[in-house]
Amino acid sequence: MSKILFVGELSWNVVIDRDGAPRKTCIGGAIARAATKTADAGPETLMASDAAADAIGDLVVNTVAAHGVDMHSVDRFTEGRTPIEIHFDNGAPTVRYQSYPDEAFDIIWPRLEKEDTVVFGGHYTLDSRIRPRLYRLLLHAAEKGCNMVYAPLFSIAREPQITRVMPAILENCEISHTIVTRTSDLQAIYGTADSDKCYHDNIAFYGCRLINFDPDSSTISIIDRQKGRHQCNAGKADIATIIATAAMAINTGNSIAGAIAADIV
Repeated sequence: MSKILFVGELSWNVVIDRDGAPRKTCIGGAIARAATKTADAGPETLMASDAAADAIGDLVVNTVAAHGVDMHSVDRFTEGRTPIEIHFDNGAPTVRYQSYPDEAFDIIWPRLEKEDTVVFGGHYTLDSRIRPRLYRLLLHAAEKGCNMVYAPLFSIAREPQITRVMPAILENCEISHTIVTRTSDLQAIYGTADSDKCYHDNIAFYGCRLINFDPDSSTISIIDRQKGRHQCNAGKADIATIIATAAMAINTGNSIAGAIAADIV
């Protein structure tokens, strides 16, 4: 049976309530959270990433592994610290603490076969310290015939100058069969919140589909050059749930629109 590989950041989130007290801690990064949701649903799920050999790294890696995600392709580096992000319910800017070695992502490559699905994304795939090794893995997966799913998950706070990473974003799009975005990603990367315009002007020529999540209207739009356009209610789903649902549908060859309608709404 085909498997699903997730490539993205491992970090830890702390949420502070309006009274200044910790309200919640959880796995950071939508790619890692999507991996746990996929493993919970049953498919063979792998993670390719890295984390420091510190207490926070142990916490993140063990928490993801507890969901059944294979973590053999996670490197544990010694010169640095696993990222921690502190989020505030009162709207204050997110605070991030991290320390990476000069070179990262020195992982053991997972065994990939044709028809496996590879989900990758976030700032992690754009980081210059990580990208050379990471992109070689992505190219290998694409050449193997894997289903490539890219989720930009772009953060202005992490990369305020889009021009510096745009070449990497375009390379990621070029090897992808499916791109999963939020409306904020479209606005930041392509300068428009209109998913149809963005698809026809910037994505259709790659020959891939676009799945866009608009939190404000709680809708999911699926745009495919061959199958047309579908839209459904997102309900209370978050982007990690949408990524996981799309990946599982792609991996089994089922209808993405049908899977989203059945699993999310």
